[in-house]
Amino acid sequence: MLRRKPILILMCLVFAVWIGWYLYRDLSLSDKKQALMEIPEVVVESLNLNRQIGNKQWIVSVDRAEHKDNLVTGDSLDIFVAEQPAGRTLSAWARSGDFHRKSLDMHLSEVHGVLILPKRTIDWRASQARYLESADLWHMGPDVYLMDGETSIQAKSAQFQIGGALYFKGGVAVRWVEKEE
Repeated sequence: MLRRKPILILMCLVFAVWIGWYLYRDLSLSDKKQALMEIPEVVVESLNLNRQIGNKQWIVSVDRAEHKDNLVTGDSLDIFVAEQPAGRTLSAWARSGDFHRKSLDMHLSEVHGVLILPKRTIDWRASQARYLESADLWHMGPDVYLMDGETSIQAKSAQFQIGGALYFKGGVAVRWVEKEE
C-alpha cells in the first residue's frame, strides 16, 4: 500500500507537468508567431467580404472561392465600392477573378461595371480588368467599352480612377448623340 502512494503521486506530478507544458505553449504564442500561421487551402461557397479602407467601403461577394498560396480565386464576383463623402460608387460584375489575400489587387475576367459620379453615370465593359490598390487605379483591356447615354467610347485599353481620371491607350473610337431640345 505504501509503495503505490509514491507511484501514484509521481504519475500525477508527471501528468500535471505535461498539461502545464501544453498550456504554456498554447497560451504564450506571440503575435509574430500567429501572423506567420498559414491559412489552409480551402474552397468556399458564397463568400462575402466587407472592408473599410480609408474613405472607401468595399463589399465583395463571390459565389465560389478557392484559397491557395495566398491567392483567392473566384467564380461570379460582385464588387461594390462606395467612396464617402464624395458620393461616388462603383459596381462591377465579373465571370471570374482573383485577388491577393494581403491586398485588394484584383484581376477580373469578362467584366461589366457601372461608375456613378455625382453628375454622371458611366456604364463600362471590358474583357479583362485589373485593380491596383497601391495606385487606386483600374486597368481595363483589351476591348473596352464606356457609355454614358450620350457618348460611347471604344478603346483597346483604358485606365481610370473612381475619382474621375480616365486615360486611353492604343486607339480610341468616340461616338456621341446630340440631345434634341
